[in-house]
Amino acid sequence: MIQQNEFENRLSDYLRGELPTDQRREVAAYIEQHPESLESIEAIQEILPLASQVRQGQPPEGLLEQARTGVLARLEQPPKIVPLKGRRWSAWLRPVYLSGVAALLAVVTAGLFWQQTRSGALADVAEKMKQLKSFRVDGWILGADGTRIQYRQWLQSPSTFRAEVGEGAGQRVVVSDGTRKWIQVPGGTVYQEPMRQREARTTEEIGALLYLNDLVAKQLEAEAYRFGREDLGETVRFTIQYPASLGSGPSDQQLQVEVDKDTWLPRRIVFSWQQQGEWQVLSELEYGDYNADFPAALFQLASGSQEVPVPSELLEALWYERSISTLFALFPVSPVPAGGLEILTGPVDERGKGSSGMSEVTQGGVARCEFHNHALREIVRVLTGMPAEIPDSALAQQTFTLKINYLEKLPWQKLMAGVGPTLGVRAQLVRRQTTRTRFTFVQDGRVFPVKTHWWGGRSLRVSAQDHVSHYTFEGVKMTDMLFNLFRNSRGTNFNPDLDTLVYRWDGPPAQNPFASDVDLEFKSSGTWEENAPRLQEKFGVRLERISEPLTYEALVLTPNTEVDR
Repeated sequence: MIQQNEFENRLSDYLRGELPTDQRREVAAYIEQHPESLESIEAIQEILPLASQVRQGQPPEGLLEQARTGVLARLEQPPKIVPLKGRRWSAWLRPVYLSGVAALLAVVTAGLFWQQTRSGALADVAEKMKQLKSFRVDGWILGADGTRIQYRQWLQSPSTFRAEVGEGAGQRVVVSDGTRKWIQVPGGTVYQEPMRQREARTTEEIGALLYLNDLVAKQLEAEAYRFGREDLGETVRFTIQYPASLGSGPSDQQLQVEVDKDTWLPRRIVFSWQQQGEWQVLSELEYGDYNADFPAALFQLASGSQEVPVPSELLEALWYERSISTLFALFPVSPVPAGGLEILTGPVDERGKGSSGMSEVTQGGVARCEFHNHALREIVRVLTGMPAEIPDSALAQQTFTLKINYLEKLPWQKLMAGVGPTLGVRAQLVRRQTTRTRFTFVQDGRVFPVKTHWWGGRSLRVSAQDHVSHYTFEGVKMTDMLFNLFRNSRGTNFNPDLDTLVYRWDGPPAQNPFASDVDLEFKSSGTWEENAPRLQEKFGVRLERISEPLTYEALVLTPNTEVDR
């Protein structure tokens, strides 16, 4: 078995596929024995293509120097890294860990991002979309049976939308005001249900997704991913093939974005999936009615309709309609796993083995989750959206590596029926009564300071010597900044399973300060008592607490003795 220094020296050549066969086997064996090395793999995968590009052209004077200065400041005292907890990171905005590798990566990234802005292209497209207050999409999506289904969506800032799926007598209509969702099915019945906080995405986030996912941030990685630009006369077409989840090769997903040369706004977006070497188009959408004044009646269903909660027997049948959000304007469909749930890797019990973490990407109502050395309680909570109770202490300590695709709106019974036996657990639903706290952020109406960082990132590190917490938020949406600062402050008494966070704004939606991108960097003892005044001073944000009785559902997990472990 090779040693750590040999692994690190060979890693970049391994990811590029340049190692001899025997050395590749040694590196692969090292990774299998040391799963914590996956963090190094991810860092090197990001930096390799960037480093090859940064020498091309010169950025504006002072940009690289600013990045270098920040790096040196972070390297003065090697920090102990404390990841931000409790956040389900999406692919378009990753947490920033200020390790030595990540700090050096910042210098490379500064030069690379300059290249992307010089090229115009998708950075301009994304910025234009972030500024939109309304627009419409019209086209089709591919159904599970291979037929084309008409899909329309009207969006209005910050998170109001109307979606129409199908046509004629079989059409389903979904409308949302950003807090609740109403679904009208053939026959006229209207079902309603609350939207989870992470579903209430804003129209501005569509631009952020377009920019920070793989479209712009990966466009210069020609060796690893496909990126093409075609001049079609009045429009320009960009073709982007996504990266694979592990390794330097391309994935089986591709997006074509056709934009207007004058406005740099999309006219057409085509999303494709590769199957057996051939590309199959999953959706084709046309875009228009930018900043149109849509009538209020468009986002309402016919008056007189009786609204009832979605019955349990329809939870699975209406999984797609219940999943629709503003982000469906980019990715309205995804291949559906057979049976609604597919376990791709694992589970492997890995108690005490290295670092832990998870990633999740949701497209078209289908979630793809990867858990690495993750606690059983957290895996079940992510999959079902319910807190888990584990009376058995040995079972409660188990962690697993698991990769799974599933319908995001699948009922918990179906999810646990599929994943429970492989995890070696049974789940029983219980109802509990308790008191929860509603934490409400309120802003006093002042104008926010103009952000100075146009790329999004956030981090928390604790100095190894004096345990001082260093918070950094650069070009981050206010709601995300508040969420992460609050969750990573001591003394909040916040229960993530029961308590709720609310961002209250009573003014015009277009002026909602919580949809703004902000910067904030400071040091503190890490307590909420010391951190809260920073928000009041700079942003005029205060926190109100209201306690209220709560009856909630939880899953009690017990060992499944019938499973051969």
